[in-house]
Amino acid sequence: MDGEEKREKGMVMDMSLLEIRGLETEFQTEQGVVKALRGIDYTVDKGEVLGIVGESGSGKSVGMLSLMGLLAPNGTVTAGEMIFDGGRHFSG
Repeated sequence: MDGEEKREKGMVMDMSLLEIRGLETEFQTEQGVVKALRGIDYTVDKGEVLGIVGESGSGKSVGMLSLMGLLAPNGTVTAGEMIFDGGRHFSG
């Protein structure tokens, strides 16, 4: 059950620590635009731990680098919203 479902069922009293909604990231390459992430959503509530797992090339590192603002110069967060501890940090 994700954070949104928990809120709908009244299981979450406090605001989430981290909310990611619709994260999209792309890279400009010589061959054109590569859409690395498309519509990533997740919520981490206070006291929770989130583990990101997946196959090689599935976007784990790009997702975390996008959140931290550490993408390579040719990378851009093109859509999405991140709310950390109640404050909006990017919105695409």
